[in-house]
Amino acid sequence: MAEPAPGFLAELKDAVTPRAALLVIAVLLLQLGFITSYVGALHHPAPHELSIAVVAPPQVGPKLVAGLESVPGNAVKATTATDRAAATAQLKDQKIYAALLFDPAGTEDTLLVAEARGAAAATAAETIVTGLETTQ
Repeated sequence: MAEPAPGFLAELKDAVTPRAALLVIAVLLLQLGFITSYVGALHHPAPHELSIAVVAPPQVGPKLVAGLESVPGNAVKATTATDRAAATAQLKDQKIYAALLFDPAGTEDTLLVAEARGAAAATAAETIVTGLETTQ
């Protein structure tokens, strides 16, 4: 008589060595670790020491810098720049993320943003400066 065919589990045990099974489990655990770390780190991103330069007259500049520095969570590191050219040079040298150009004669200020440093930083700078301008 013919021998009965071995079952699925018996064939699986013959096909997979313990070493291969441990490697697959280790890789799955490593992937789970990566997923957990990314979800934990990126579930609610917030800016940290986002450098923004302020170009404004001496009587207004410190007030704007103080307003930017008052953003909670140490989100902004505000400095002053002497003029538009200096702020643009700092943007190009990647020393700052954005520059707020205050127009004392008009009603519209200008925000220069270094988008090459990341869309998230550019959006955060725009949001922070817009929020500051609506409160003042």
